[in-house]
Amino acid sequence: MENTFSGNVQDTYTTNNYGKQLTQKYENNITNDNFNQSNIHLNRNTGSLYANPIRSDSYDFKQNPSYLTDNYKQRCLFKNDNYNKATQNNDVNFNNGNNFGQFQYENDFKNRPLIDNNLNEAIRLDYIDERDIIIDTINRDLNTYPNIFNFRLKLGSTETTVGPSIHRTINNVKYIKLQKAIFPDNYNIAKNDFNSNDNTHNDLKEVSLDYFNTIWATIYNSVSRENVDDYHTFQASSGNYYKIYIIDHYYNLEDDKFEMDFNIDSSYDGTTDSNIPDYQTVYSACYDNPTSSLDTNTSNWNFYYYKEYEDTQIQTGRYFQLHIDQLPKNNDLATADSVSKSFCLLIPGKEDVRGFNALDGFETDKIFKFSNLGSFNNFNIKITDCVGDTLETNTDIWNANLDNYSNSKKILNGNSMTKSYFKYSFRSPNKYIRHPLSWRQQAMFIFNIGEVNIDMNKKTFN
Repeated sequence: MENTFSGNVQDTYTTNNYGKQLTQKYENNITNDNFNQSNIHLNRNTGSLYANPIRSDSYDFKQNPSYLTDNYKQRCLFKNDNYNKATQNNDVNFNNGNNFGQFQYENDFKNRPLIDNNLNEAIRLDYIDERDIIIDTINRDLNTYPNIFNFRLKLGSTETTVGPSIHRTINNVKYIKLQKAIFPDNYNIAKNDFNSNDNTHNDLKEVSLDYFNTIWATIYNSVSRENVDDYHTFQASSGNYYKIYIIDHYYNLEDDKFEMDFNIDSSYDGTTDSNIPDYQTVYSACYDNPTSSLDTNTSNWNFYYYKEYEDTQIQTGRYFQLHIDQLPKNNDLATADSVSKSFCLLIPGKEDVRGFNALDGFETDKIFKFSNLGSFNNFNIKITDCVGDTLETNTDIWNANLDNYSNSKKILNGNSMTKSYFKYSFRSPNKYIRHPLSWRQQAMFIFNIGEVNIDMNKKTFN
């Protein structure tokens, strides 16, 4: 059956094209043969003829898609740019009476969590992460920082960084507080000649030469330390008994000099073997230009002893000052110029049984504003006395010939005569005060810091 539109189809309409009124009239005979749907536009807009072709509020013909054109931003799912205000929990109000496009987009909308599915409206949450900075001067480079009271801590180290150092910088610091400062109670060791009026010193000259008489040909030019960690007992001409422990012996080829260090057991009485060396005093016998023949004339030998000074004890000081160049000066209202430039004062306590002193810094801290948090990659640390003079240690007493010179670890005792009583060698840094990294001569600082970090502000459920 042939379906035709016959007759005159006439449509007159007016458009505003650059202000010009145009009237057009179409008269065509339309048949199945010449019918082209693209030539026909059936206007489904029941509103104004001058409006953009969109669907009306009555949703007539809602089976047909809307015609969204240049005003799509006002017709989309989020009216008037409300899409910029979408929150993490995807709270979107579809009930928008002015939203002409909601039917089309509501069916396609899917709730996808952007970061997490239980976040509060304020997504970011600041919190303070507390850490301790622990500084041990035993980890410092000896050549760069020989003095334990004057050094630089590097924050953010590499393989070539000179110690002491920490593997990362500290940033966004809200506060920094000194928790503890621990110093050797007596930080300075003196080198002294034997006193000819001291009977013990005279006796020890005899003891040393008696020991050398048994092994001199083996050790006088040796650098292999065959007899270290040995001991020797002897009754001096005075009638006193002595027991010595050999710390180290060595021949310095460059100086053509032999030297032996030893401790004594002051409680030895010739019968009772107490095995209690006095590690706080080291005795030394030295001989220049040694030969295989032992020189038994004590006047040709040099004898020394190394012992702490009597007047360099921390506990006898009034107070001490901690200076850190990179930190604010908390004591700027002090009467003394040096104190006004310090971070905090340190009040000494009493020496403990280990020989250390824990100083009270009153937990001095510095709190930074949130608008100006602290960031650090270096701490230049210096300790002074109450009048501002830097504390000094005596590096001249260090034994430069040690085979474990830069090693802070203990060495196992391999001598069969003493290893059943002493597990570690007498030249280990935990025993030997002439060791550059002697444990008794190290300081420690403990700081507490609070770094501001960012986390997601999650909802909590009880």
